[in-house]
Amino acid sequence: MTDLTKLGTQLRDSNEPILETLEKVSRELEVHPLSVYVATFLCAEPDLTLDELYEQVKSDLDAEGSD
Repeated sequence: MTDLTKLGTQLRDSNEPILETLEKVSRELEVHPLSVYVATFLCAEPDLTLDELYEQVKSDLDAEGSD
């Protein structure tokens, strides 16, 4: 398991406010906060691939833009 995945799991299990924890973890890893969130989400949904998640998010954002 990578450091990002381990910290993503810690983020998911944390009792701190999510945005504060996300910022703290991303600063420690020197990565974008969304990278930590994506790693956390992919840990929680092991059957979901990064490409599938990307396509879902892209679709969601495209639909928001057409409103």
